[in-house]
Amino acid sequence: MGIQDKRVYSSAKMSRALGTLLFFMLLVSFVFFLFGLYESDEALLLISVCAIWIFLVFKNLNRDRFTVLAFLITFFTFLMGTALLSSFDATVSLRVHRHETIVHIYKSLYIALLFLYLGTRLPTTIRFAVRRPLKHRESNVQYIQRASKYLFYISSVFSIIVALKSCFT
Repeated sequence: MGIQDKRVYSSAKMSRALGTLLFFMLLVSFVFFLFGLYESDEALLLISVCAIWIFLVFKNLNRDRFTVLAFLITFFTFLMGTALLSSFDATVSLRVHRHETIVHIYKSLYIALLFLYLGTRLPTTIRFAVRRPLKHRESNVQYIQRASKYLFYISSVFSIIVALKSCFT
């Protein structure tokens, strides 16, 4: 009993320490991102994007979210790979050479990863109330049929206008 208790305590302590380390990594990533925005520095922005990516990989390894992990690997391969490789190897360069464009790319990547984190965090922290399905009454079905028929008539007018325009041009 004593050995099992120590293992559980050690595991909980390690989990708490890993969570603290990951939160610190997210905080450092955010600070680097803010400094990179202020200075408009490509290197700081790239470091912040890589830091939040590493944070998300470790966070989702811990939770066993394989779909998000596969997305992160794809995200790195197709969006971050060339940028990171070009910072280590001078022979590989980005196709875009304007400083403003590269800074905008890094900002967009960081914001995408930040909202990916928020999106994976929301389902675990917020519980949504689920309504019971309504009983199907005949009036509801008729209302939906009538509404969809009117929407079809309205959209068909625009379809006819586009078809006539393409015939006469």
